[in-house]
Amino acid sequence: MSLFDSILPINALNGAVSGVENAIVGAFGFGHTKSDGFNKSYATLDAFKGEVLGKGNASENRFDMTVTSPMCLAGTSWIQYAQAANIRIESVQFPALHIITKQRHTFGASAPMPVAADYGGEQGITVTYLCDRNMKIKGMFDAWISSIVDTSSQTVAYPDTYTTKIELSQLDRADMVVYTVSLTDAFPKTVSTMNANQHSSEFQRFQVTYGYRKWSCNEVEYYRQVSAAQNAKSANLGGDVKKSLSDAINSRATALTGIAQKYGLNTSISTINL
Repeated sequence: MSLFDSILPINALNGAVSGVENAIVGAFGFGHTKSDGFNKSYATLDAFKGEVLGKGNASENRFDMTVTSPMCLAGTSWIQYAQAANIRIESVQFPALHIITKQRHTFGASAPMPVAADYGGEQGITVTYLCDRNMKIKGMFDAWISSIVDTSSQTVAYPDTYTTKIELSQLDRADMVVYTVSLTDAFPKTVSTMNANQHSSEFQRFQVTYGYRKWSCNEVEYYRQVSAAQNAKSANLGGDVKKSLSDAINSRATALTGIAQKYGLNTSISTINL
């Protein structure tokens, strides 16, 4: 018997013991188990760390909001507090966008089909303001919302007088704007209550909920305009190429007709229109 033959039973025994051990470990959910998968995921911990370390994360406290003064405050003493109100914004939410769908069934399984866009203007966005010591910021919003509906006659003012534009931006760590949305026809629809408490040392705050007609992402609008300009340029370029090709063909046709007439051939090539 060779040395190789004497080792084989030992290897077989070790393999059997190892197989039993792996079966027991696997039954209790421990150890490595063989997978039936055939595609390896790229969403690994190393890939996540590289993504975050390379591009970073946006922070909630890096934002800027600008509310343009409405026409109803122009010429009043309240207009001077509009800029100060922008600085005293403590928190705000970026607006939502919802696609309204209806279920459509033509053949097979039914599927939702988009029919309209809801920009969340009815729900609005809520902004929390820190009050100044003299409560002038709160007074400005009281004057603004009071100009929308007359408290005596209950008549509503024209939208051009009380609506305004709001821009809300996400900033990076260097205070550079990286994302901006613009709200059109915005106005304060609710000015909240304020808390008063003898046992509290918190700063005084109040909230304003702005309604609006719609909102748009400035970056999306920019690329949409660039795409439209490029399409128009391509269309014009295509028209110029078509005209040049047509002129070249007609010029060649005229030359061939002249050659045919020179040699007494009764040939005529009509004008070609592309």
